[in-house]
Amino acid sequence: MLILALIGALLYRVRGGWLPTGSTQLARAVWCLPTGALVWWLSACPWWIAPAVSATAFLGLMLPHGYGQDMGRMTGKEWLDGLYMAAVGVARLGLIAVPIADLSLWWVAVAGAGQALCYWLGWRIPVPAGWLNDGRKPVDAPTAWAELLWGGWQWGVLSLALT
Repeated sequence: MLILALIGALLYRVRGGWLPTGSTQLARAVWCLPTGALVWWLSACPWWIAPAVSATAFLGLMLPHGYGQDMGRMTGKEWLDGLYMAAVGVARLGLIAVPIADLSLWWVAVAGAGQALCYWLGWRIPVPAGWLNDGRKPVDAPTAWAELLWGGWQWGVLSLALT
């Protein structure tokens, strides 16, 4: 499960802009397609679950999170941004779980609230010296840490839920 969480972290960081793909939609697909494959592989569901989960994961990425990702640095209301990020995370992980159609996985959506924690922590981990705003580095901003944490959290939750 730890290896899968690490893979999820790296894929979500690519989605966030590391290793530029030249297209936001392509970067999203880099995250969504493997996520669909992961769910299919771990769930023993029919083959069509992979494209279905990929599509719902992509749909989840259409939910804007930019408003809250700075965790209060713009609004001065960290709690409000945290609440917003938690709601977006619940919706995103919930959408990933929908195609499986297993009501016992309700907690996967609830675990999406961890997105707020991931972004909160991301702003507290220092960016390595000389890496700030250097797009060639895997961590070039506090939100990059948050993306790594959130991607790992999502794949960790899915791995735990489906094994």
